[in-house]
This record gives sequence, structure tokens and C-alpha cells, in this order.
Amino acid sequence: HIHTMIEFTIFQHYMKIIIILVMIFNNQMYIINGNNNWFQLNEEINSITWDKLLSSITSNNNNMSDTIKWSYALKKLTNKRRPVIIKNSPITNWNAMKLWKNTSYITNSIPTVYSVRKSSHPTFVYEDKSRMLGKYVDPGTKTKSFDNYKSTTKYKKVSMPTNKYLNKCGMLEDNNNNGNNKKVKTAIMAKKEVEENNNKKKNKKKANKKRKLKQYYYFSRRLSEAKELDILLQDAEPRTFLQFRNVIDKWNHDKKNYTEDKNTINDTTTNNTNNNNEKDSSSTTMMPIGDVHFWLTGTNITASAHYDRDHNFFAQIIGKKRFVIFHPNQWNHLCVHPFYHPRDRQSQYIYYEHDEKIINPETKRFLTQVQENKIKSYGYADLEPGDLLYIPPFWWHRVETLQASIGINTWSKAIETDMSTSLNDLNLPKLLVEAKGKGKAAASSLYLRFIVKHLKLKCNTNAFRIKWNAIAAIDHVSVKKKQTGSPSIYQFIAEIVESRYVKMGLIERMPGFNTCQFWDHGRCPKQHSFNAVELRQLEDHSKKIVDHIIITLNQILRKGDKNGKHSTGIVGLILGDYIERVATFTVGPDRVCPFLRCVSHPLGWERQQLKDRILDWGDDENQEL
Repeated sequence: HIHTMIEFTIFQHYMKIIIILVMIFNNQMYIINGNNNWFQLNEEINSITWDKLLSSITSNNNNMSDTIKWSYALKKLTNKRRPVIIKNSPITNWNAMKLWKNTSYITNSIPTVYSVRKSSHPTFVYEDKSRMLGKYVDPGTKTKSFDNYKSTTKYKKVSMPTNKYLNKCGMLEDNNNNGNNKKVKTAIMAKKEVEENNNKKKNKKKANKKRKLKQYYYFSRRLSEAKELDILLQDAEPRTFLQFRNVIDKWNHDKKNYTEDKNTINDTTTNNTNNNNEKDSSSTTMMPIGDVHFWLTGTNITASAHYDRDHNFFAQIIGKKRFVIFHPNQWNHLCVHPFYHPRDRQSQYIYYEHDEKIINPETKRFLTQVQENKIKSYGYADLEPGDLLYIPPFWWHRVETLQASIGINTWSKAIETDMSTSLNDLNLPKLLVEAKGKGKAAASSLYLRFIVKHLKLKCNTNAFRIKWNAIAAIDHVSVKKKQTGSPSIYQFIAEIVESRYVKMGLIERMPGFNTCQFWDHGRCPKQHSFNAVELRQLEDHSKKIVDHIIITLNQILRKGDKNGKHSTGIVGLILGDYIERVATFTVGPDRVCPFLRCVSHPLGWERQQLKDRILDWGDDENQEL
């Protein structure tokens, strides 16, 4: 009896421990509510009529074609770097506006749609598995980390007859209305149908046990990937002007060549001159255009929040779409995926909208703050057929189909993109390239800090209109506790790594990031020795990077970026990408997060030794940094 009582007491004791552990675990577990209430809609964005836009430009060249004039009008519009809806533009005269209303015309033009994304959730995210982290093999499991992560945000790609897809989109009332296309069943088909019915009956009990999830479909393809779309896109002409930079660059190039050719001709008649002018003017109509994206989506299908690096013009042809647009300076709230991740440029709020569970307490705290203080959007645009929407480079947008929709969009290269990609052309400091092991990590940490330090110093001079506080603005939603004064370089770098890896729980979604999940600043290296030449080399190269960024920002400011709101917002994204690229080169893709956490912490490489002199980076915000 005594033994029984003792065993029962021990059993009770262990049960209490188990209950406490479960309670602790449940307290840490945070279920992301699947909804889209994480942002404030704000007001509808401004619109402008096409006639008013054209009246804003003047042309002294009588030989300038409509395509050139329209391209210059769009160039002037984009100089302001603000989203806007353009009404009554040339797209209203496209044949597509009438022809694409006829679903039979669409199915006859493209009988089959390929690479349709299929998912159990109506919110989709773009991904490119060819990027570095998409191919990264986890040394522990010897498998691709991205493929190992199971998530409802993933999708399958299927192909199907176009009329079937249109029916799923709600664009066909009845998939059986096409009586002319019906085929008489043969005896073989009838036999096959009987066999299928028998199999269904056999598996009926098994099928009833499984809950069948509703499936959603999303079709969007680039013309360069799907040449079969060309027959449809011929109805969306003229559209060359939407890629205004290509048009203007080619026109200026042709005009320069024409002038040079004309100067080499000794006997130039009026007739020959006129012929040359006609050739110059008409050449733009045959101009090769850039890529075009075709979108065909059903009601309530959503593209998750993301940004593009180029000028984006979206033409609404059939149905209705809602674009919710966010300012670039929301980068630390919207939590972009890491640069080499398959979902580069995509916000991690896709996981919030998919009901995904996370354990990370830092993510729990961040999302609690977001629910209390929703992210404020710049505004929204409800597009109807004939509307043309301009979205500047690096401006976030979330797109929801309000009514089964067809639209196309084109991109025109921006100087922001040129600047971002050309940072690679400046190479890296020789010391960083040639160093190995701990020396490489120390040199990289010092180099990245120098970059942010010199950016801060430049911003605090009268020669540059943008101030550091505007670039590194960090509010109460994104920090653990409210800070006062000017943000330090540590805070700025910390915001980059925290927003990309930690806040939305990405460190627990990919196995390769486990080292960052259990990161401790106490394990960061504390010091390293450099000589004077090495320090000068790192600092001079960092100045070159900052100067390159500022030259581009000044161009944008001069052309019309009022109050510098666009320019201040894009720095966090562009510099964040560059910092990630340098970190990846230094320590590899799986250790970028812990490495940058050490770079952003005052105790990481706290002391760099120069002969008998100690360079103390310290953690005092009142210091030079």
C-alpha cells in the first residue's frame, strides 16, 4: 500500500511537470492569424488624365512620333517617383479591351495554359528556386533547405485547358456551354468511365475521411517564358511607350547616328534628308520592346506584398484589381526575404496570411506590436478596365483581384536599379578578397561598419539634402524598446538583419538558419589587428560605395523627388541587399544572419588593434558613429 501511494505521488509530480511544460510551450507558441488586417488601407491614390499629362511636355521636333512624345510624357511623370493612376491613356484604344471580353476568343488563341500555380490558399507569393538559397544544400541533412520546409505558401504548377482555367476563375458560367466543342463518347471512353466510377465507390470510405481542401489557381507568365501568349498580346498595341526608357535611349541613339551620317554626306539633297528623317521617325514603331507580363486571375486571388526594382506600368483590361501600395521606407516593417532567398523582394507577411505557426518569442512580440499599430499604407488603387497604374521602383504593393481579371504590365529600367547592380562593378577591398577565416570576417565587419558610418556622416553635411534620421528612421513597431536620439550605425545594421531573418520567424523556417535562432553576442569575436594601410584601404573603398549611392540619389532628387521621400526610403533596401551580398561572400549563405548580428552589436569586434593604438568602436551612441 505504501509503495502504491509513493508511485501515485511520483506520478502526480511528473504530471504536474508535464502540464507546466505544456503551458510554457503554449505560452511561447504563437499562431499567426490568417488574415489581411495587418495594414491600414488609407486613401485612394491620385489620378491624372492622359491629356493633362501630354500637356505638361513641350516638343520642338516636328519629326517626333507619338511613341516618342508619349515616352517623354511618362518619363516626366516618373521623375516624381509617386504612384498614380492614368485615365484615358492610349491603352483604352487597344483591341484587347473588346476582344478579351469574349472568352471563346481567349480559348481559341491560347487553348492551353501552362505553369498555372495551384494552392490551398488564395494568397500567392512569387519564388525563384534558382537563387542561391533555393539551391543551398543543408550539410546536416544533405538536402535542399528550401525544399525541406513544408508550408501552405508553397504551390504546385499544373497545366490545363484554358476553358477549364477560365471556369475555375469564374469567367465561364458553365463549362459545358460550348456545345460545338462537345465530342461523342466512344465505347472505349465509356468503358473507362465505368472503371473510374467503380474505383470511386471502392475508395469512398477512404475519401470521406480526408478533408478536401478548396484549391485556388493563379496564372501569370512573362512573354519571354511563354511565346504562345504572343498572339494575344498583339491585341495590346501600341504598348512600346510603356517602356519609355528603352524608347528614349534608342531614339537618342538613332538621332545621333543620323546626325553623324548626315555630316559625312557631301551632296545632301532635300529629298534625301526627308527620307532619312522619315526613317528616323518610323524606326521607333519597329523598336524591340522589353518583356511583358500577362496576368489572368480569378476573384479574391491575391499576390502577396512585394516590390519591383524597375518602373512598373500595369494596364487593367478586364475585371477589377485593388493595389494596396506601401512606401519604400516601410522596409523594416514589411520584412523582405533575404537577397539570395527564392522569395527575394517578397514580404514575409505571406506567412501571416497563411495561418502559419511560429515559436520564436521575438516574432511573437513583433506581431503583437503590429496588431496594435497596423502598418500604414501609402494608399490604394481600385483599377477598372482602361486604367493604367504607375508604381515607382522599390514601392511595395499587394494586389487583390476584386473581379476576375486580365491585365498586363511592363517594366522600364530605373537608375536605382543601375546603381544597385553597378555596386558589384566596384568590386571589394583587396584585403577582404584575399583574407581567410577570422581575418576575412573581421575585415568584412569593419568594412560594412565603415560604409554605414560614412553614409551617416554624408547625410549630416549641408551638401546632401537627405538626413540620416530620415534614412535610419526606426519607430516603436520595430524595436524592443523606444529609443531616443539619432539611430546609431548598429541600430541601422540590426534593422536590416532583424527584419530579414528574425521578426517574422524565418530563422526557424529554414533549417540552415538555426545558428541564428540560438545566437548569443557573447560568442562574437572581440578584436582583430590591422595595420594602417589595411585600415585605409577598407575605409577608402567604403567611401567609394557611399559616393556611388549618393550620386544616384542626387540625380533622383534633382529630377523631382519632392522632399526626398522616395530617396530616403530606398536606401534601406539597396544597402541591405549590398550588405547581405558582402556577408554571403564572407561567411557563406548559412551564416549570414549570425555574422551580421555580430556586426550590428557593439561587442562584436569591439576592438580593432592598430600597432600600439586601439580603435574602440564601443556602444556609446554619442560617439562619432
